[in-house]
Amino acid sequence: MFSRSCRFFIHFTVACLLVAGIVAGVECFLLNREQQNRSQLQTAHNGDAVVLVSSSLHHTLRPGGIVEPSEVSAPRLVLNSFGLRGPEPTLPKPSNVYRVIVLGDESVFAPHLRQSELATTYLQHHLQQLTSRQVEVVNAGIPGYCPLLSFLQFRNQLQGLHPDVVVLHYDLSDAEDDHRYRSTLQVDANGFPLACVHPALLEGANSQATGTVARFAIGRWLLHKVCDSQYQSESSTQWPWPMSNDPARIEATLKSFEPVAQLANFAKQLSVRFILTSTPSSMPKLDSDETLSNLARYWHKPHARLNAFAQDYQIDLCDPSNALVTNQSQKHYAETGLTRTGQYVLATELAAHIANKPTQSQTPGILRIQRVSTGG
Repeated sequence: MFSRSCRFFIHFTVACLLVAGIVAGVECFLLNREQQNRSQLQTAHNGDAVVLVSSSLHHTLRPGGIVEPSEVSAPRLVLNSFGLRGPEPTLPKPSNVYRVIVLGDESVFAPHLRQSELATTYLQHHLQQLTSRQVEVVNAGIPGYCPLLSFLQFRNQLQGLHPDVVVLHYDLSDAEDDHRYRSTLQVDANGFPLACVHPALLEGANSQATGTVARFAIGRWLLHKVCDSQYQSESSTQWPWPMSNDPARIEATLKSFEPVAQLANFAKQLSVRFILTSTPSSMPKLDSDETLSNLARYWHKPHARLNAFAQDYQIDLCDPSNALVTNQSQKHYAETGLTRTGQYVLATELAAHIANKPTQSQTPGILRIQRVSTGG
């Protein structure tokens, strides 16, 4: 007859084997599902998909892709060989070309507007009036991007375009995007960003950011669930993260500024002028008892944090908020983002900033400007 200790040991061993079997079964199930997802994504790469998953940039747009309009009023979008919206950049870059690259998310990409209504198109027109050199403004905005992905995009794909100026647009949604993408970010020993893997392509052995947890399918599944659920209830509110007083959101916002400084330093190493700019993602609708000061307050907190960061790191900041946050703000914003007039105002402010504040590394050619009229 077994003693009590023997029975306990047998029960404990059986329980452990049962748990191990369940864990192994779940692991095999998740691994099989990951493989199926990768197979589906590889099939999509050979089809008509425009948004592609990436092992270095999380997601990109298909080079030469075409985005058919989902609404009658929306334009048909054609992407160049870099997967960017707009004309093909001239390669190699001619010596007489003054090239500006504008990085950002859907605020820059602006899928709801025609090519002629984009800030990058207006900016090229404004700058072209000031120099005999050929001006080329490249729209490198990708929907869903943030400074973290824009930094990786420029370092891994676009630095070979040899721009004279790099402009990075910071959007109020970028802090939340940055927080989400960091769950699959690969970094070096010093924490420097190397690549951001789309979760569907994540191989745990390659992830230095998530450690041993991501070496297993269960760990990757848990990380994905935690990442998607964190702050989920707060994300549905009308206030973007940079406007929050929540300590975790403030910390995430400041973390999203780090790639801005890294991009600024990288541009400096390349002798490329770097400019940071930002606009409110949207503006509240004015009613009869809402004053202009209340409207401006909507942008005050995130602007103050961004301005303090730019001063601390000596980053050239172009702030168009005074031109955008006015009693005419409703002309500049729609539910889809900056309107045509809003894009024009942003381009006007950027053109004035580029021409009035040359640096030693800036290639001569655009040194002076008179304020461009704000008419549309």
